[in-house]
Amino acid sequence: MIDLLTNLQAVEDFSNRSKFSRVLSKPFGYLQLFYYKIIKYRMLKKSSVVTADTFWGEQIAISLPASSDIFLSGGKTHDSEVRLCRFLINNYSKGDFLDIGGHIGFFSLLASILNDDKNKIITIEPSLKTFSILKINTIKQQNITPINYAIGNENKEIEFFEFPEFFAENNTLNTKQFDKQKWYANNLPNQRKIGMKTGDTIIAENNITPTIIKIDVEGAENLVINGLLNYLSENSPIIIMEFYHNSKNNDSHVAAENQLFSLGYNNYYISTDGRLEIINSPSSQYLAKYHIESDNIVYLKN
Repeated sequence: MIDLLTNLQAVEDFSNRSKFSRVLSKPFGYLQLFYYKIIKYRMLKKSSVVTADTFWGEQIAISLPASSDIFLSGGKTHDSEVRLCRFLINNYSKGDFLDIGGHIGFFSLLASILNDDKNKIITIEPSLKTFSILKINTIKQQNITPINYAIGNENKEIEFFEFPEFFAENNTLNTKQFDKQKWYANNLPNQRKIGMKTGDTIIAENNITPTIIKIDVEGAENLVINGLLNYLSENSPIIIMEFYHNSKNNDSHVAAENQLFSLGYNNYYISTDGRLEIINSPSSQYLAKYHIESDNIVYLKN
């Protein structure tokens, strides 16, 4: 694990450099990125699926220009995601892992190499385009099962919103949270019908007992938690949920958190060294106090 933490630190150090310093350190990488971002994406309106080396030493298929941070550094470089990686490296080694909103599988793939017993990892991704990349990334991982569904509070067909490739990580069941975002007006999503299942259904169908449930669903957090109530009432998995600042219409996050509080969970933030620190207030207050737009909040039962 020492090598993983050292390599992750290199990802963080790279992201903290000035742009000039980053370009000097990887000029060929930036030239490639310029081609993919300016020529292919902006001029030709085409994204590109390429491979990149991860900080744990395996290759991953990514879409450019959306995943430029992984392409250049081998990892996700947002502070909250670096800290989440550090938390997983320090704390996850066994048990099933349920990744709801797994995107291209970055965290699922990391969980797979951390999992000593090769327990089951279920990765849920509703977007067809993103799911096609997820399948590439997991086809050789026998303990990862990718599933092309949305997760919510019912088993039914629903409307799903898919953004242009550069904003694909914002694909969602609910676009309300983006109403005030500057990029939204010029990047409206396509809408299509997809299947939705509850987390309880996914757990039963795949015969898993997740010890960690990671939730990154862009505005459907309360639906996801409501669809997991049976499992959460009888078990005590660690919940990791991306939480938004009040300015981003975080009603769903707040409702989900309140539901978790009612089940006996407390909320924690991940410190810079990957340890958990209790928040002792609603997560929206924590984000507002420290002027954080979004963070991965960890929930543990008392």
